[in-house]
Amino acid sequence: MANCCCPDRGGQFAMDEFCGNFTIDCLTDAPAPDFGLAETVWSSSFTIDAGTISVFYDTGCADPLTVYVANGGVVVDTFTVPLATLGSNGNTRSVTVQAFDEVRIICNTDAAAGNSCRGKYCISANYRL
Repeated sequence: MANCCCPDRGGQFAMDEFCGNFTIDCLTDAPAPDFGLAETVWSSSFTIDAGTISVFYDTGCADPLTVYVANGGVVVDTFTVPLATLGSNGNTRSVTVQAFDEVRIICNTDAAAGNSCRGKYCISANYRL
């Protein structure tokens, strides 16, 4: 459901929020995080003018989890979410970017195969009407 607002610069924008859960298998044979190996958790058929991407990393084998934000297959921002310390309830990191249409996450580790990284993502998307 879209919400409309009129920013100070004029014009109308719509805002949508998308959230979902992810479970991504640990990549054990990649020497370093790689956008091409990351799993797409969200994508749009059109470019979002601006938005905030938040990733909650609940549990997993990677430390840190790597998140790529892309537009047209080109990375526009990268951020990491550290594994929570024992006894805590996970970690969340957020980034606000302009012009994006895809979010990918990679769970890169040297842990044994068969493990996974789990969490949730939320995207607050703003675009011109």
